[in-house]
Amino acid sequence: MAEWSVGRGGRTTTSGLCGHPFANSLEPDFGVMADLIDQFVETAMCDFYWRPEHMQVVTRAEIQYTRSTHPGFRFNNVVRVQPDLPDYGELVDEVLRAHEGKNSEWRLGVPSQSDMLERAIQDAGYSRTDPCDVWSTGTVAARPPMPEDIRVSRVCDLDSYRDTLTVMAGAFEGFDMPSDTEMRHNLQGLLGPEARSHRYVAYDARNGDPLSTGALNLFPDLKLGFMWGGSTISAARGRGIYSALVTARIAAARALGLERIALYAMEGTSAPIVEAQGFEKHGSIHFWERPIPAG
Repeated sequence: MAEWSVGRGGRTTTSGLCGHPFANSLEPDFGVMADLIDQFVETAMCDFYWRPEHMQVVTRAEIQYTRSTHPGFRFNNVVRVQPDLPDYGELVDEVLRAHEGKNSEWRLGVPSQSDMLERAIQDAGYSRTDPCDVWSTGTVAARPPMPEDIRVSRVCDLDSYRDTLTVMAGAFEGFDMPSDTEMRHNLQGLLGPEARSHRYVAYDARNGDPLSTGALNLFPDLKLGFMWGGSTISAARGRGIYSALVTARIAAARALGLERIALYAMEGTSAPIVEAQGFEKHGSIHFWERPIPAG
């Protein structure tokens, strides 16, 4: 199941919240400001702590986006736009130039949405993907007990990281398994007390087979965790494995002092599942994609 990571005047910013206007607000209190979860999630998405060397973060008051020599959507996307501008044509043209020859995406949460902007995006050849929303839950929420036949562990070495990729290869048709060299490089961002991306694997406690995986990104300044990358092999579904992975990640977030867990869920598919897990629905996320033009 899928769960939905150049400053002003030409300077390139590469860390922190990259100038997001909400970044310097008061310390979050989710008990009081649950209605602001959409803003917190957008702020988190503007934190490119995981930025690879090939990717730049472009930040100005009116927009924040990434650009890269890599063609992937993840590295060429818009994550924040000022919603009350009189015209968006120049911004859309700027993004088209920055993403020329690459897959390009606009990811618009509630704070960045406007009808005028989305008409300009559509006119530029982007297509809206399946409807998606933000969901969240508190880290002190009651959780069901772990199934006795399931064991969940955080990725801590190359073997357990390889297990996550084995699950993803079994769950997603066409998944490209990285080389051992790429695995070792990626693993470094998941290890140690300072790591802000954690990976978890659910195993069959009887034979040790990896069955499911999921990730958790940490935003300690916001007291927020973001879950993503959930996938389960088809033969293991219906055993409460996803619930076990959610429980494990919520427990990890709570132990690290986080107060809220958020994720993206598609309407009609993953949304009913996360609702059954006790998550609360917030605002919509509008994904607009423009694949590399054919030819």
